Amino acid sequence: MKNNKIFFILIAFALFLNACKKDNKTNNPYFTFGVAGNSWVYNSNGGSSNATLTITNESNDTCTVAIINNATSQIEHIGYFEISDTEYGAYESTNMSNKSIILKYDAQVGDIYYSITLGDTTVNEITSTSQSITVPAGTFDCYEIKSHNTFSPSIFDLSYINKNAGIIKVIENGQVDMELVSKNF
Repeated sequence: MKNNKIFFILIAFALFLNACKKDNKTNNPYFTFGVAGNSWVYNSNGGSSNATLTITNESNDTCTVAIINNATSQIEHIGYFEISDTEYGAYESTNMSNKSIILKYDAQVGDIYYSITLGDTTVNEITSTSQSITVPAGTFDCYEIKSHNTFSPSIFDLSYINKNAGIIKVIENGQVDMELVSKNF
């Protein structure tokens, strides 16, 4: 009888741990924005177009994201992101290959992450951990990430990411490529 009681306590504890793991996304202390239904509206291409990015599905640590052109209401791209306790990354395709690390929860200035796409290596370097960025959606404390490929390191992009709100602003070749206008969370 005592063995049965211990067995049932162990099963109940295992079920509790499993339930907590499945609900980890909403309780993730590092990247809190990875929840189905969250959406962002961005001005892109210097403000000439507008797009909405929405998390349409979350499963384990992977989120499916749809990017919709607001002028045409057409889906322009489906993306896949992984948001775990340790990192935020993106995948190049539906087969979940070529994961690019975007940001780790314990990122420090000087950290470098590499990704390889179609034989080209992209270098992502953390250049600031506390950059104040103001966009139409407000002011955010961001990580600054400088990205360039190995073939032309003098041409680079700057991405500004807030751990609670996601991508805030992207500058490509010195020009604002996209900036956050609003979010629903």
